Amino acid sequence: MNGAVIARAVLSRIQADSTLYSGGAWTAACAGGVAFNRGNPSALVFPFIVYGITWTADNNFTGIEGSCNLTFSVYDEDARGLDRIEVLVDRLIGDSMIASGNRSTPTYGFHNHLLVLPNVGTTNVQGATSERWTLVGSDIAPGESLQVNTATVTFAGRVGNQAVNV
Repeated sequence: MNGAVIARAVLSRIQADSTLYSGGAWTAACAGGVAFNRGNPSALVFPFIVYGITWTADNNFTGIEGSCNLTFSVYDEDARGLDRIEVLVDRLIGDSMIASGNRSTPTYGFHNHLLVLPNVGTTNVQGATSERWTLVGSDIAPGESLQVNTATVTFAGRVGNQAVNV
C-alpha cells in the first residue's frame, strides 16, 4: 500500500473542513497549515498540524490490506494557552458523536469517517478502500521547546486493495 495515497486522502479530508481551510488557504484556526514536517523553525506560523501514517500489511494473497494508524501532532505557542489547540483537536476528532450518543457520519473530522482514497498511478488499480476510522487516543504535553505545547491525536483503521478476481 502506498502511504502517499493515504496521505493525500487525509489532507483532502482536512482541507474539506472550512473551519481550517477556505478559499485555497489555511484559515486563522490553522494558520500554519498541515504538513509532514515542521519546516524551518525561524519561519513557523502557529498553530499548525503535522501528521504521519503507519500501515502494516496482513498476510493475504488475494489483496493488499492491513492496519493503518494516523497520528496528528498539533503545535501552538504556550503563550496562547490551549484554546487554539482545543479547536484543532476537536476538528480532527469530528462530530460523529451527537449529543444523544448515537453515531452518525461526521461532517468533519476523522472518527467514524470513511476515508476516500484517490486514484493515483497503479496504487488504486484494484480500488483501494478504507474502513471507518476510530479514535485511539489523544494527549497533550509540553512541546520540544519551552514556548510550544503539543497535542497528539491518533486514529486506527484498515486500508487495502482486494483483488478483483477473488
